[in-house]
Amino acid sequence: MKLKKRTKRIMLIIIGVILLLLIYVGAKTWVAVGKLPTGERLERVKQSSHYNGKEFVNTIETREVTAEDGTLKAWWNFLFKRVKDLNPSSPIPSEKIDLKNIGREEEIVV
Repeated sequence: MKLKKRTKRIMLIIIGVILLLLIYVGAKTWVAVGKLPTGERLERVKQSSHYNGKEFVNTIETREVTAEDGTLKAWWNFLFKRVKDLNPSSPIPSEKIDLKNIGREEEIVV
């Protein structure tokens, strides 16, 4: 009985080490997608009011954690807090549209 517990524990440690190695190798060999702007696009980026010479900056300051009580409290509220009026009290008005018969020249939001 004691040998089985020890074997399980060793196997879990080995699996954990293998997972950590896979994560490490994956992170080290990760290839970024995309490329830096060049030519005409680079000039448009430089002229943007949101570009400060090194990176894009939001014009409105945004907080990373929007909850005053912290991240855990925000997750707790998101997952478990009851929200008043989450479902509409009456049916939402809608109109059925035959999408196949809408002309291409017609401007419409669906």
